[in-house]
Amino acid sequence: MRRRTCLERLNRSFAGRITQLQFIANKIAGKRGDDVDCALAFVTIEAQTAWVGFAREFYLSCAFLHPKTIAGQRVSHHNPSIIDEYRALLYSISALKGKVWAASRIPPQAEPVWHEKRALPLLSGGLALSNNASIISGFSYRTTFFDELPTMRNFYAHRSYGTAMKVFGIAARKYGAAKVLHPNDLVNVVFAGRVQTLIQEWLGDMKQIGLKICQ
Repeated sequence: MRRRTCLERLNRSFAGRITQLQFIANKIAGKRGDDVDCALAFVTIEAQTAWVGFAREFYLSCAFLHPKTIAGQRVSHHNPSIIDEYRALLYSISALKGKVWAASRIPPQAEPVWHEKRALPLLSGGLALSNNASIISGFSYRTTFFDELPTMRNFYAHRSYGTAMKVFGIAARKYGAAKVLHPNDLVNVVFAGRVQTLIQEWLGDMKQIGLKICQ
């Protein structure tokens, strides 16, 4: 995924990736087994990777490429000093991490945590982006993926006792599922009153939020 001068194209790229992950999530929904575990880990890790890439490129597009929204409006803001990627990232580091970066190169670990829910709204508000209303609308969408997907991703990436216990904590506190024996049993089962697994819901939520903020 790369920044673009057209948010419709950026959203199309992001939505396409999410659709690929949805296809896998739909095939394994409610199932068990080693192959299902591997597929679920892949979908969960790739889902967060997709959002991180989308959020970063969305910000950079709006910060210095002044792209067109899906509605056809050109994005603008009130900070004329942001003329390239380097200056856009400097601003994001200052706004979200409260740090001043002086080196000529910005490594990935110095950048903001792009999967945080606060990242794009704070940057948009700080720059007074002309499409701020769409961004506020998108991030008003009710979802648990911002809070819970990173925890699931960390479990599948590290498979440690500590990361598993954090998943079990979410299961007990948020879903009344204190007897979950494996993190798969939280994200790949359909709870009472729901029609999809959690990973299916999160992928759908991501696609809807992405569309809304590109409007």
